Amino acid sequence: MIVDKSLFGEEHAKVPRYHQLSHMIDSGHMSGFSWAMVLFWTILAVVVIGAVLMSRTERRTRTNPQDEALAILSKLYASGEIDEDEFRHRRDVLKD
Repeated sequence: MIVDKSLFGEEHAKVPRYHQLSHMIDSGHMSGFSWAMVLFWTILAVVVIGAVLMSRTERRTRTNPQDEALAILSKLYASGEIDEDEFRHRRDVLKD
């Protein structure tokens, strides 16, 4: 696209529009906007990565309900509330 020289003066008359825009960016006219975009995308990336890492950590720290039940069963057996036969029977039921 050729720019009308009456709008931008004689020196810009035959310069393509995309070249004028890139010159504007390079000369610092849009540097505030550029920094804002870099900051925005950096913050967004940090939030997304943090959310993924937190969800992975949370999944690893959760205990298996079966393991919790087996721990309770072991405590009952250790305290003498159930005998060995009852312990083994309940443990076998939990494992199935």
